[in-house]
Amino acid sequence: MASNPTDIEGLALSSNLPDTVPDLLQTVASHGKDLIAQDPEARLKLPEAARSLTYALETPREAIIRHCWSESTSYAALETAVDINLFSALGTDDKPKTVAELAEATSVDPILLGRLMKHLAAIGTISETGYNEYCPTGFSKVLTVERYSDAFPLI
Repeated sequence: MASNPTDIEGLALSSNLPDTVPDLLQTVASHGKDLIAQDPEARLKLPEAARSLTYALETPREAIIRHCWSESTSYAALETAVDINLFSALGTDDKPKTVAELAEATSVDPILLGRLMKHLAAIGTISETGYNEYCPTGFSKVLTVERYSDAFPLI
C-alpha cells in the first residue's frame, strides 16, 4: 500500500477552502450592496454566497458535526416544536420569553424544553437573547400559522 503524504489530522482541523475566502468575501459584500440597492436577485444570491463562505471557512471536522449532529436533528426539533405549539407560545411580538414561561405555556419539562430551545437557536429558527431567554425570528413567526407549520408533520 502506498503511503499518503497528506496530513489528514491537520487537514481535519483546517479551513476547507481557505484560498477562496477573499473572493467569497468580495462576493458577499457585492451582493449585500445589491440587496440594499433593491436588486431582486440579490436576495437569492447573497445567502448562496454566504453559505459558500461558511463552507470554505469551516473545517472538515466541523462539517462532519454539522451533517451528523445539527442537520440530522433539525427536522425532529422543528417537528417537536410544532407539535407542542412552541412557536405560538413564543409569539410574534419580539418580546423575549424565558424557558420557564414557555415550559408553562407548552406543558413541557423545562430542562427538556431548554435543550430544544438551544438547538432551535443554533439552527437559526429562534434567537437566544439571554440565559434561558429567547425571542422569535421571522421564520418562527411564520410557523405560528398552521398552513406553514403543517409542512413539518407531512415530511
